[in-house]
Amino acid sequence: MRGTPPAAALSVVMHRIPPFDVEGGTRPCESDLVSRSPGQVAEGGSPLLRMKAPTCSFDGSGEAFVYLAGKRLAMADLSVLGTINDAVTNDVAARVGTWRPGVIFADRTALAATMKVLGGSPAGGAKARAIAYLCRLPMNGQYAVLTDALAMRFVPPGPANALSTWRAAFHLEGLPTPELLVRLAKEAAAGETEVISDAISNLRHHGKEAMMHLFAGRSKAIDAYKAVTRHGDLWAAVQHTDPLLRTAYLDSGDTVAAVPFKPLGGLVECRVSTPFKIRPGSAVLVWRDGESGLPATLVALGFDPEAECLTAKFAPPATGKRRRNGYDALFDATVGRGQSTTETFYVTTQPFTGSAPPGGGRGHQGSWSSGRSVTRELPLFVSLAAVAQPQGSSE
Repeated sequence: MRGTPPAAALSVVMHRIPPFDVEGGTRPCESDLVSRSPGQVAEGGSPLLRMKAPTCSFDGSGEAFVYLAGKRLAMADLSVLGTINDAVTNDVAARVGTWRPGVIFADRTALAATMKVLGGSPAGGAKARAIAYLCRLPMNGQYAVLTDALAMRFVPPGPANALSTWRAAFHLEGLPTPELLVRLAKEAAAGETEVISDAISNLRHHGKEAMMHLFAGRSKAIDAYKAVTRHGDLWAAVQHTDPLLRTAYLDSGDTVAAVPFKPLGGLVECRVSTPFKIRPGSAVLVWRDGESGLPATLVALGFDPEAECLTAKFAPPATGKRRRNGYDALFDATVGRGQSTTETFYVTTQPFTGSAPPGGGRGHQGSWSSGRSVTRELPLFVSLAAVAQPQGSSE
């Protein structure tokens, strides 16, 4: 007869293994993806996808591309009709700081060369630091490094920071550099965000807002912090809801699987996977594969001794009137469902946009200390402004 495992060992097992099978849980590990991607390219295919969502804000609306032609900076832009204008090689750095449709640097080398020229004056130096920072924010709608965006969406078949790797990865040998950059930008900008349908337009809006405040300097530091917070929170939600990244975020607990099993008056109780990082009281998104995310509220956590798993109770959204929400979807799944037809939903924290938090008071804006926990690097003057701002202050 087998002995009872120690309590500590039992807790470890329960923490690491979901109480039910999660579809898509066999996603290859990073080393497998890296080893497989070159073979797929060699056979004439594209590199393996790392995530389904786009990672570059490119829509052919007049963006400029900056690259090195030998040792000299060059710049090519798209006309309104989408044709590539002749490369501009004069005052590239100055143009970068004023090109409102957006600027895409070919690689980090082109970015560094531009920042070196632009940083030759005090005013240009401040703008250069802001541009370099914005290049770290995916999908910000204003500045991007193309090789970084490609490496975020695809598994490179070679060195990720080399433009030649991506030229070979998509079989674009022989194309002039400006045309190559446009073709690669289209690859990085392809894809969709099914769960959060308006994510791309909102990421662009928050990114452009952040740029405007960062360019204004210290006087707009708090506004810059708020814009960067919105952007970072929304991008985290995009990653947490991406089907190709699911296994990683189920393992971290930022995304959880939920199987509804019991309606409790105004609540629905679900068995949920562990680890579990979502805080009770949070506004959440609930979705099934191929569907948009629906809002709900995570009310409380519990434990099911029969199934030996964590449980969560969900309620309708705390604010707003909606014809359909995540609570409705969970409730419907408990009606007339047999024991063998369990239906898996996925849940993550709803991105914070400054609206009233769950259970918030009359007309209050959300606290900037609430929302998901996102690690982000900030310019020093923005970090100092964020520390100086009272916690819980409204927008």
